[in-house]
Amino acid sequence: MSGEQLRKVLHFSKRKIAYLIQNGYIKAIDTKKRSHRYLIKKEDVDVFFKKLNEDPFFISNLSVKFTAVTTGIAKKKKHNIVITEQDCRSFKAFLSKKWRDVPDALMLEDVAKLVGTTRKSLNYVCERNKIVYIMIRNRRVCTKDSVIEYYSSLGVLRNPIKSETFTNLLLEYKSKQK
Repeated sequence: MSGEQLRKVLHFSKRKIAYLIQNGYIKAIDTKKRSHRYLIKKEDVDVFFKKLNEDPFFISNLSVKFTAVTTGIAKKKKHNIVITEQDCRSFKAFLSKKWRDVPDALMLEDVAKLVGTTRKSLNYVCERNKIVYIMIRNRRVCTKDSVIEYYSSLGVLRNPIKSETFTNLLLEYKSKQK
């Protein structure tokens, strides 16, 4: 019997069948092929059914691993922080002070290092005219003021980019506010 046939018999997902086989719940021969990878003896399936019928909790601890339902799992709380225009202005002042030694003209690589994002995402932002730039030898050069303006805008602060560098900037700003 193949893994796919076993999956249909048990009404389990492919992922769960693979996990059960790889972790020794069901004995199988691994052929190392991409398709029809596992060969399972009928006797081994009978042994698995017997264990499953004798002990209903045999694989019950796996139910959380293979479900999208988060019942009983602690969800990460979202903090409802209200960002105001005043917060944007003070964060803009913070960035201006923090980056005062940074040159006024920045290559996208430099901006990426400052805020901890990729050049590709910065290209996306530039293409939508969110950051002012000019092209020099097929390279985008941004103004520092434009970068500060964008990253201290209401839209960015309400939904900040998920980079460690930018998060550290926000944490440093928050700690100086207190």
